[in-house]
Amino acid sequence: MDGNSYEECGKFGYSHALSSTFEKSMSTRKTCCATYVSWVLQEAGYITEAEHTNSANTMTALLKSKGWIVLSPSEAQPGDVLSYNHHVEIYAGNGTVYNAGSGDSIRGASPHQKNISGATVLRAPNNENEDNNEEE
Repeated sequence: MDGNSYEECGKFGYSHALSSTFEKSMSTRKTCCATYVSWVLQEAGYITEAEHTNSANTMTALLKSKGWIVLSPSEAQPGDVLSYNHHVEIYAGNGTVYNAGSGDSIRGASPHQKNISGATVLRAPNNENEDNNEEE
């Protein structure tokens, strides 16, 4: 399987592999976290194919430049992107996350528990007041 020499994970000596699609990557040993989050955000229409990145730090900077709101971990809601130093993942709610980094984390049917106290929470600007918009 081909790797991606531009992938951030490779810079840190991790043996992550990338495939041409998310579905193909589900069968690999490891898939880069930023690649996974990019695919999800691209499918949801938050980023374009040209904005897809294999770098967690680039993903964080991109979302901030697009007006994503920075919040504290106590304010996290499902669908928020959690950013750490060189890692990103998606908050699923109730202290659980969807992430990548190993094949098991992608193949899992359910999100897993994680302490998110060290995360920077990023929320799409149009999601900030979803509850208020539903009542109008």
